[in-house]
Amino acid sequence: VMIGAVMGERSGWILVDLDPKNNPAIYDEVDELGGLPMDAASERTPSGGRHYFLRWTPELAWIGNWNGKIWNGLDIKTTDGYAVVAPSQRTRSSRSKSNWVVGQYQWLTHAFERALELPDWVVERCRAYADRHTESDSSEPQRPQRERHDRYAEMWAEAALRDELAK
Repeated sequence: VMIGAVMGERSGWILVDLDPKNNPAIYDEVDELGGLPMDAASERTPSGGRHYFLRWTPELAWIGNWNGKIWNGLDIKTTDGYAVVAPSQRTRSSRSKSNWVVGQYQWLTHAFERALELPDWVVERCRAYADRHTESDSSEPQRPQRERHDRYAEMWAEAALRDELAK
């Protein structure tokens, strides 16, 4: 069973997901850019990645759910997105994704009472991506058209239901 936590406006959290299976050098590259707060609430993913839970504010509402868009191996989850959280367990590798890794999510830091800010370098990269992918002439970046998460949510829900019924 996998547990999902809502990100963005409703929860007050924005997720930075580092995934070395998509970019083996992601940790070194992020450190060179300025790093992420090591004392932020965080968890380890089954693939060896890390989820960092940082403070969402209305000033960040223009940031979208961008998987690998601002940096290879770095995903952003915010309003309309979610994070799989510990103690979720991936029990099968028969998903359609060839890189699905079986294992358990594990909390590294439970520091949710200290909501830390998204580092400036992440905001700058998000702004650069948003500026390249909007049609607005405004000097303020606009959130690109919402990605089609509804379709993915339906696919996940159907797969979970099939898995449960097969037990």
